[in-house]
Amino acid sequence: EQMEFFLYRERKIPILGYKCNDSNLLFWDNFLNQRSDFYISANTKIKTPDILVFMDSRGIGNDFNSSIINSLEKYFMNLNLNYLIISRPVELTTWVTFYNTMEINNICPKLIITNMGFVDYTPKKKSIVNKYIYQIENINNDYKINFKEDFQDNRNKTLPLYNVVIGPSIDSKIKKKFNKKSTIIINTPIVSPNIKFERKRPPSFYKCIIEGNNYNQSFSNADIIEIGIFDGKNTYDGVHYTNSGNKIIIKKIRDFINERT
Repeated sequence: EQMEFFLYRERKIPILGYKCNDSNLLFWDNFLNQRSDFYISANTKIKTPDILVFMDSRGIGNDFNSSIINSLEKYFMNLNLNYLIISRPVELTTWVTFYNTMEINNICPKLIITNMGFVDYTPKKKSIVNKYIYQIENINNDYKINFKEDFQDNRNKTLPLYNVVIGPSIDSKIKKKFNKKSTIIINTPIVSPNIKFERKRPPSFYKCIIEGNNYNQSFSNADIIEIGIFDGKNTYDGVHYTNSGNKIIIKKIRDFINERT
């Protein structure tokens, strides 16, 4: 689909927008994601798709052809399903991002497939925390910032890392929107801290995977897809997946959809 970026100035603070199927698909943030893992595709009106897929960077990773999103889109085409697919429209793609997107655009899908809950909890530099807070405060100011650790990165630079935890009022809004049988949540594979990746990961990173998965489990009415444990054959950096990792996740998603269609 042809897409056109614009600044949507209906509010005092600009909202980022894309032109998609002659509709304005809007996102609440200061900056667009300019990387190759940004992707939007739709074969129907964006407000009423049969299936809405909303994913962070792991939906595409470093190879679109073998990605989860590319495989799912082809699968939906073969089943003649109407879909809207959104991959990492802004740098931080979280449950808050998803909630804002649904609210601003008034999207009402029959089925949702998402992998939110990971970026929400990962340890972040203060500059990244501030970007997340901007999204959160579009809802309200019910959140807290937690210090996680001082981390020495690959360049031996010490970085204080934090995460942001949304409060009960925001949590209840997100649950009201997504805690239903029409939501499929893909939990993050567990990764051992003993695996050596080229990009060094802080110790709290591995604990935060579990925290994010536990948060997803609190969506008591949604269907949760548990992926299990991934080793170095299934993830190349502890976050994104190899071809074999993608295939495991794709199969589990398709099995779920086959049960429903």
